[in-house]
Amino acid sequence: PAPADAIANDASLPPLERTLAVIPLLALHVRHSFNSSPAVRRDIAAALLRQNAALLIAAPPGDLPVHRLLAGHWRPGDADFADLVRAALVLCADHELNVSAFAARVVASTGAHLHATVCSGLAALSGPRHGGATARAHALIADAGEASSVRDFIETRWQRGDDLPGFGHALYPQGDPRAAEILARLRRTQAGSPMLSRLEEIIAVTEEISGQRPNIDFLLASICQVHGLLATPALVIFAAGRLAGWIAHALEQQELGRLIRPRARYTGVAPSLEG
Repeated sequence: PAPADAIANDASLPPLERTLAVIPLLALHVRHSFNSSPAVRRDIAAALLRQNAALLIAAPPGDLPVHRLLAGHWRPGDADFADLVRAALVLCADHELNVSAFAARVVASTGAHLHATVCSGLAALSGPRHGGATARAHALIADAGEASSVRDFIETRWQRGDDLPGFGHALYPQGDPRAAEILARLRRTQAGSPMLSRLEEIIAVTEEISGQRPNIDFLLASICQVHGLLATPALVIFAAGRLAGWIAHALEQQELGRLIRPRARYTGVAPSLEG
């Protein structure tokens, strides 16, 4: 529809907000969006993967694999970068019942169509405690690079009680394996790069001072820093990859055919029984 096209092509809009605005409008023109046929749902899911990736970068959807669409938008002709984006998308695809996946699964349990479940995941990702982590990690790398001493910069933040965005993860006290994989790939393709040397210094100093190791957010931000990109592509990679996981959760939940309905227990002040 025309209103959707106008928003979809507006590169001045933030990627999550642009995508959230358009996907509900696309659903209006999807036949059989409530159809329970697995084949129909899979076709809708495949289309959503491409549409979502295109919307995130304000590009027209096409037949290219998602990693090539994204990589070609940011660094045309860079095969190593495209392969790195592909790996990052896979690593971001699913992470158990994190907040956005759980939100998508709850909505899917109502029988809502896949466009609605995707929007619920994107809405959860828009929160600064979830999707905002990559931008903060990107800023940390930039600020550390401008400091006269990386060690003094990290130590001052740590002693002041500031957090270190992109470091530590509650599920991975010994280090985020997703981050380790991306770092290994950067070491293979960016050996000798001044930016990679800076990243290695930040990682080593931060672990020495705080005991924390880098997580996926730091390495997504690192991909951008090494390739001279702003912070936005890090969030786009995360959102494009994670959408595959949301859809998988949604399809699985819809096959179960049960509503997710947690119980709650009142713990406030008990009402008086006296008249």
